[in-house]
Amino acid sequence: MQPGWGEEKAEEGTDLLLCLFPHLPEFLVLDTRKGLPSGPRLLRFTSDQVLAPPFFQQVEQAFQQLLRPRGRALTYLTLLGEQVELLVRQEAMKAIAAAVGDEPPLGPPRRVGLLVCAGGVLRLPAEEVRRVLQSASRGDADAATLGDWLVAFEELRDRERAEVRREELERAREVVNPQGSEFYTLWQNPNR
Repeated sequence: MQPGWGEEKAEEGTDLLLCLFPHLPEFLVLDTRKGLPSGPRLLRFTSDQVLAPPFFQQVEQAFQQLLRPRGRALTYLTLLGEQVELLVRQEAMKAIAAAVGDEPPLGPPRRVGLLVCAGGVLRLPAEEVRRVLQSASRGDADAATLGDWLVAFEELRDRERAEVRREELERAREVVNPQGSEFYTLWQNPNR
C-alpha cells in the first residue's frame, strides 16, 4: 500500500520540512534530524532572515561563472535559465540550512521536503495537519509539541488565506473596472 499525503516511511522521512506560504514573507521549517538534543523542532523564519546579503553575494558570484563560460557553444545560453534556477535553489537551501543551524554538529540535511501551503492545503482540517506534522516528525514529537506546531502552522495558514482572499477580491475589482486591462467595452455610444 502506498503512503498517503504527508506520510513517508520513517526511514525515508525528510530531515527538514519547509512549509512555504506563497503570499507571506514568513515560513516554517520542521527540523527532524536524528540527534537533536531536544528532539524535533519547528523554526519560524522570514525570507529576509535567510536571504541576507551573503546569499545574494554567493548567487551573484556563481551567476558570473555561469554567464561567462569559456570555450562553450552559443547554444549554452539556451540552458542558462534552468541553470540559474538550480543555482538559486541550491544557494537558498544552503542559506536555510545555515539559518537552521547545526547544534550539535549533525551535518547538512540529507533530504528536504517542501509543503507549499496553497490550494487544498489551506483547507485541510486541523487533525489532518496534525497527522502530517506527526508523520514528518517520524513520531518523535509529543502531543504538546505537536499542539504548538499546529498553532504556528494555523496562524500562518489563516494569514495566507486572508491574503489569497484579498488578492482574489482585488482581481475581481480590476475585472469590472472600466480602466482595467480585463474590462472590455462591447459597445460605446458614438455620440458621447
